[in-house]
Amino acid sequence: MLGRAFSGSGRIEVLLIEADGKALFAEHGIPVPGSVLATAPPVTGLPGIGPWVVKAQVPVGGRGKAGGVLHCASSPQVDAAVRQLLGTWLKGHRVDSCLVEQAMEGEERYLAVMVDAASYGVRAIYAAQGGVEIERSNAAVGRVCAPEVEAIAAAVTELAADEPPARRDAIVAIGRKLATLLLEHELALAEINPLFVSAFGCVAGDAKVVVDLNAVERQPRISALIEARAEIYADANRTLRE
Repeated sequence: MLGRAFSGSGRIEVLLIEADGKALFAEHGIPVPGSVLATAPPVTGLPGIGPWVVKAQVPVGGRGKAGGVLHCASSPQVDAAVRQLLGTWLKGHRVDSCLVEQAMEGEERYLAVMVDAASYGVRAIYAAQGGVEIERSNAAVGRVCAPEVEAIAAAVTELAADEPPARRDAIVAIGRKLATLLLEHELALAEINPLFVSAFGCVAGDAKVVVDLNAVERQPRISALIEARAEIYADANRTLRE
């Protein structure tokens, strides 16, 4: 993945930048933080009253550990963070824009749905502790199920069984929307890490959306996202032209 087209299990995949992934989330009813996409300081139209998080928009994972995610308490700090990130290179990708979001609060969870090629099904994955260390912690647990929304929702219900009922219901509702997104757009992966969970509901703190380029000709919304960012998705656009 890592934002570059590659072949594997009969698929050619590309990771969308977070701003595009969250645009798809919002279109499917998954709550996301208020945000603005900045290409130069000063940043106008900041969401909320702060604090904020400034995130480099490159199609690659692990941005936080690589210095691509900065926390800011004031508007001047936001401008300084955007200025610091723009024009730099992060894991082989030039930073040309930053997503500036209102910082979220709540307990962190991990939730994802992905194609499971071996079973011709879908794998739902959940962890009661999300965040940047999730891959190292081995805390995530998965269930393989049929590629159907209600089957995926049932799997998430099982995985989140230890949550209090109201909180579990909120997480399952997000899982159902992720499943709809995955199936309707023929995605390879739709992941939220962290998923902020509080008394006010769930909010997607991040968005990892992996597109199957073989399906793009049937997916005008995905095609439009990729074509709109020719430089960011250079490999994907090149592959689609071949």
